Amino acid sequence: MTTNTRAISLTLSPIEAVVEESFLRLIDQQMSRSSFPEAAGAFRAWVSNGRSEEYRPLPYLLSRAAELTACEHFGVLLGKTWDADSYREFSSTALKAPTIREALIHLTADSNSRGGAGVMELHAGKAACLRYIIVDPTVDTSAIISDVAMAITMRMMGELCGSGWLPELVELSRRRPRDCHPYKSTFKCPIAFNSTVAAIYFDGKWLDQPPVARRFNAGQGPARPTPMAATMPERVVLQLSRGFARGGAASASEVARCFGICERTLQRELTKADSSYRSLSADVQFGVAKRLLRDTDMPVTDIALALGYADASVLTRAFTRWAGICPSDWRLASARESPHNRAALGRTQQVDTSPNRSGVNA
Repeated sequence: MTTNTRAISLTLSPIEAVVEESFLRLIDQQMSRSSFPEAAGAFRAWVSNGRSEEYRPLPYLLSRAAELTACEHFGVLLGKTWDADSYREFSSTALKAPTIREALIHLTADSNSRGGAGVMELHAGKAACLRYIIVDPTVDTSAIISDVAMAITMRMMGELCGSGWLPELVELSRRRPRDCHPYKSTFKCPIAFNSTVAAIYFDGKWLDQPPVARRFNAGQGPARPTPMAATMPERVVLQLSRGFARGGAASASEVARCFGICERTLQRELTKADSSYRSLSADVQFGVAKRLLRDTDMPVTDIALALGYADASVLTRAFTRWAGICPSDWRLASARESPHNRAALGRTQQVDTSPNRSGVNA
């Protein structure tokens, strides 16, 4: 089957760019292995005819493609097709940065300024970390799009640091797949499945190095992108999502301090927007809970702790109030909707450290 690939738009985010360039071609490549070839073919025709908006947000489009092609590592394959030339900010701006730290700060700011279901976040320290955080509470599956983000991040870091760079640990917010080899060969380090958020950890010493492929004279670094104007509820949701990704819930006073205002002013601004801190916090907690229940094998107790609850019973009461059913029943119902989840449910292994063929632990 021939593939009609649309021209790449250089104004897209990295994830959108690989979808634009490689999505249909990858479906064609994987369709012969699909357990649902007719459904996969219909899906491909639907997307190629410009109907992909029916599957928005983007995480649903990617998740559906992985299911219909029977390819659990569809996101990794898609992310590995990323090319520096398809992302203008990388080839024309990031490589001007004096250090990898400045390049990553610029890239995360640029990607996040475009909006979308998720954002990238850099934690600079002795052990540096790049996280992909879902910030749309309505998205209840993120396994495939997180795989895409982490595979793209590997490609970007390789371009910036050179062949000598390797991550120390990759965390993926998904259950352990049947076949781990595609993940081992891609990340070449220990992989922690069933994590609360997708992240890549590496030696922080790399941050002070210049980009290895730098093609510009040293001088003033790139200007920071101007972020998109966001409403106060959107800004609060972003801070809450980041807080949960870091392992703890943020209080209203902590969020207010991030904005340089007091808690009372924050509450007043949210009231003007017909919202409240309590309702936004519940929306974010519900979204995180749904994704971890659908995409991972994390016990409900661990999910409760990740969301800042004292024990599983508190989460169960809150989740039942939100969804109308308890977390374990919701997990089973979501598994029945997805052939991959149904087949994978129950396979748990937090960290896979077995060596791959090259002898590198993955």
